[in-house]
Amino acid sequence: MPDILLENTFIDPDTAEGQAALAKAYQTKTRPRCMCNETRPELYITPFNGRFILRRMPGTGPDHAVSCPTFDPPEGISGLGPLIGSAISYNEAGEVDLKLDFPLTIRGKRAAPPAPPSSDKQKEATTPPRKLTLTSLLHFLWNEAELNRWSPGMEGKRSWSLIRHLLLNAAIGKSAKSLSLADRLFIPEPFHREKLREISTRHDAFLTRLRSGEGTPQPVGIVIAEYKSHEKGRVGFRFTFKHLPDHPFYADADLAARFERAFEPWLHLADVVPGIHLMVLATFTMARAGYPSLVEIALMPTSDTWIPFETLRDLTLLADLTAARRKFLKPLRFNLGISAILPSLLLIDAGPDPVRLYLDPPATTEEDLIPDHHNEGDAEAEDETHAKATKSSTVAEAGDRWPQWIWTEGTDRPPLPPIQKTTQPHSASVQHPKASARNHART
Repeated sequence: MPDILLENTFIDPDTAEGQAALAKAYQTKTRPRCMCNETRPELYITPFNGRFILRRMPGTGPDHAVSCPTFDPPEGISGLGPLIGSAISYNEAGEVDLKLDFPLTIRGKRAAPPAPPSSDKQKEATTPPRKLTLTSLLHFLWNEAELNRWSPGMEGKRSWSLIRHLLLNAAIGKSAKSLSLADRLFIPEPFHREKLREISTRHDAFLTRLRSGEGTPQPVGIVIAEYKSHEKGRVGFRFTFKHLPDHPFYADADLAARFERAFEPWLHLADVVPGIHLMVLATFTMARAGYPSLVEIALMPTSDTWIPFETLRDLTLLADLTAARRKFLKPLRFNLGISAILPSLLLIDAGPDPVRLYLDPPATTEEDLIPDHHNEGDAEAEDETHAKATKSSTVAEAGDRWPQWIWTEGTDRPPLPPIQKTTQPHSASVQHPKASARNHART
């Protein structure tokens, strides 16, 4: 992990002395620096669960060394860039304001979800949504939690307990519609049979806070969980998520039918490919009878290591890199349509610059693709004119100085670029503790 420099002294954030130094710096608004390279990019301090952790400053992801946990690719490598300053705004304290294209409060009768995108060609040139959809919010939190990143040291350590912790951490300091995102985010605790009653009580307490009184606006919750199954009930459908055996979510027949239509390929794939996780982000309200009722739902498939993927070839490459004990990062689309060209993965252990790994073509048939509407009721369709423009602009902005690797469909996979070790710069002008910064908290 990179060393942390605070007022000309190296600190270890994982020690009592380091925490005391961060607490003081937090009060004085002093910014530590990450010593991953000569640019020494600034970090900001944020409190979490009684401790102080470090996060990268907004927009500085590309300034960090590729090997640094806080490295993030520049605009053009993922769909995040176009949303900065519009759907995602940062203040000087590092707090984030999110613009969502779905409500967090419903007044009066519950509105029906928007119709799914039409397959007809658009007759007007439009821009992609400048608000976060359900899918792009899931991508944002996954990216903030660094769950789209992999290194061999993570093998065997990514349990649901850790996934939940990182996602909750990622939601801290994020707000939408003047509401704290963390206050509306429901992520189930890991299932423990011997603690079922205790955990269920905590789940009930969270859900109860989202119930509204007669004639008052109805709060909308956001659930992130792993899909397990859904089945027809007497009225509507029951959705069951893993780690929530005693808290099924209700969906009306229309939403269930659109869910099946949108995500049928991934539901089938999860039945035949072991280890795949089908991650759901959905909005819900609490019915007067006390059960959660789904409003909209998005689904994102991930590998057994919780890295998102888009196609079977994408998953194959991801598995090959994992087996080869390589370090890599998965660029996420956010609001970009499937036709926008993005690297399948970024290899971040092959030198000072990442290597862009492309699958050419990324998909050849409609069945190979995630549906353009990643979540049912989520208007993410892009017109043909914008898709063509996105292709050219994405490639142009992708960082031409970075090497690229292409695996053409129907051919043997080319050899992967070899691993190159990078060294971390140090400076004789600063003091260094005996224990280097081991646990640089990540965004």
